[in-house]
Amino acid sequence: MDQSISPFVLGSEVEKIFADNPNIQGITVVNDKKAVGLVMRKEFFSHIGTQYGWAVYMKRPIYKLMDPNPLIFDYDVPISEVVKAVTTREEEKLYDYIIIEKDGVYYGIVPVITLLEKSMQLELNIAKYSNPLTGLPGNFVIEEKIREVISKNEPFSLLYLDLNNFKAYNDVYGFEKGDKVLKYVANILERHLYFYKDSFLGHIGGDDFVAIVKSYDVEKLCKNIIEEFDYNIVRFYNELDVKRGYIHATDRLGNEDDFPIMGISIAVVNNSNKKFSDIDEITGLVSKVKMECKKYGKSHYIIENFQEKRANTIS
Repeated sequence: MDQSISPFVLGSEVEKIFADNPNIQGITVVNDKKAVGLVMRKEFFSHIGTQYGWAVYMKRPIYKLMDPNPLIFDYDVPISEVVKAVTTREEEKLYDYIIIEKDGVYYGIVPVITLLEKSMQLELNIAKYSNPLTGLPGNFVIEEKIREVISKNEPFSLLYLDLNNFKAYNDVYGFEKGDKVLKYVANILERHLYFYKDSFLGHIGGDDFVAIVKSYDVEKLCKNIIEEFDYNIVRFYNELDVKRGYIHATDRLGNEDDFPIMGISIAVVNNSNKKFSDIDEITGLVSKVKMECKKYGKSHYIIENFQEKRANTIS
């Protein structure tokens, strides 16, 4: 049960609320639809239980006794951020309610135990749907994240990344070394995305990855990923293959052919000039951009923003 009061409510009224509602452990103090404080049951009774506490606080407004600096979060703040803030605050406030605001006004409260239960459930779900090789979120979580960003009116870029000639490498060098390449790619992407606040990285499967960045300015990100990938990928080949610049393998149709050293393709779409209606629209479009990107045969990126197409290659 959520309970809120005015900062001018008397201490005697607060005492009655707690007495009549034994399950309520905290009361939010709200003024003009904004949370301005919090009164927790334990602290309230510890104050009025002192020698002069009853006489002092019963006839005084509650703002003189409330905590004026409770934890307040916006409705859209990720649970992980809230948990981090809760677990690092002072011990005496560890179990104080968390106050939630939505659209700038008071929305409700969340008990710490409820927050921790939801956080654990979320972590279990993420683990359940994670890619077993890289530990990155898999298809289910990726789709949920894409639906989330297209439903909001906020800038974002969707990056679809995959490797050129990975199947040929896998066929020649084996799955064990192929898995090492995928782990290497995941490591590169995680490190570069670290510098973009609230970014997301998922592993669709095989050599396909998806990243979401809350910005339109991702050219530098693409360039840096390509530069590091191209510099280090040769370490996964033997000296002879690196020297000649290709491996000899059988293609998908069973024909023998020469396949160049792997490259990474990065297809990017954003909502700078277009609002996507659903996940099928955006994933279908980014797949088309990816096909164009792979025609270059080496590491390449294309950013599609619906007014102009900017394509750059790092050789």
